[in-house]
Amino acid sequence: MADPIDTLRLLLNDVIMDYTDSVHADGIQDTFYSSHKPMLSAPDVSVDGSAATPTVTQATGKMVFLSVPTEDQLVVAAYTAAMFTDAEIQMFFDRFGAGVNYDLAAAAGWRAKAAKFVEEVSFTADGLEVQNSAKYRAALQQAMEFERKGKSPEAQLAAAGGEGGVPYVGGIDKDDKQMEEEDTSRVKPAFARDMMRPSFDTITLAIGNTSEDVR
Repeated sequence: MADPIDTLRLLLNDVIMDYTDSVHADGIQDTFYSSHKPMLSAPDVSVDGSAATPTVTQATGKMVFLSVPTEDQLVVAAYTAAMFTDAEIQMFFDRFGAGVNYDLAAAAGWRAKAAKFVEEVSFTADGLEVQNSAKYRAALQQAMEFERKGKSPEAQLAAAGGEGGVPYVGGIDKDDKQMEEEDTSRVKPAFARDMMRPSFDTITLAIGNTSEDVR
């Protein structure tokens, strides 16, 4: 059976990746930051090919050297990273107590991703700061889809150890569609394609009326 944390990472599209950052030192700065965070592993760092041991803060990707690398020395850091640590992924499960409801956990995760997108700022060519609003809206949409599924009776039963409850992303599956179609308490739409279009006689009558006819 797949590990719950790995499964939830897939639902959040938060894949662990290997990264290698490199930069030429300016001879002044002793602090460098990774291009992705949080780091999920301690980075392998080198300066001009020689191993280095800066003080590392994995959550922020911060690397502080005791001795400032000299100008033009190549600083390289190799590490793994993702948007969330394993502990943060586990927190999305812990919010809902006993039972594993992947959908509600994923909803919490997507809302956390939306919050991260609000914090991040992308820069245009002219230096204007632009919020990542498109990513923010997309993340919220995913959160709402998972919340809808996670609050269904089937998902609640699965979280409590019953039947059903396979998580999926968005849309509606065949069983849900059939159940809604067979629900007699729902009001069925009764609209015809042309029902709002005026009839030929009505149009003719309107054209035949003149200003003298209408008083």
